[in-house]
Amino acid sequence: MNGFNISNYDADITEILRLVPPYDNGEACHISDYQIAALLAKDHPEILKEFELKVGGKGIGEHRSLAQIIGKYLSANLDGFGIERAFFSTKGLEDFRFSGDGEIQEASSGEFAIFRLK
Repeated sequence: MNGFNISNYDADITEILRLVPPYDNGEACHISDYQIAALLAKDHPEILKEFELKVGGKGIGEHRSLAQIIGKYLSANLDGFGIERAFFSTKGLEDFRFSGDGEIQEASSGEFAIFRLK
């Protein structure tokens, strides 16, 4: 994992956020750190291989994932990216899963960060 620096992908992350379609009223929609991780890994599959990461989620058997790294990084740089953060709860939902790196995963907890451009 030597040499991995998520800031090398700032432009890619910004583009992912920019391409999130707005809601019908024109308001920016949120996207989760899991979705950002899955989309980034789709465009840059070398991230997962080279740095021995998984997109993330419950049951991956690791405590370090691309989604976790992205969530922490964006949370620490909200103003730099011109984004807002909120949290989504899965309380009351029977099933909520993300697809990424060829697998479908549940969020690792009942809550996760979501982001959108200001």
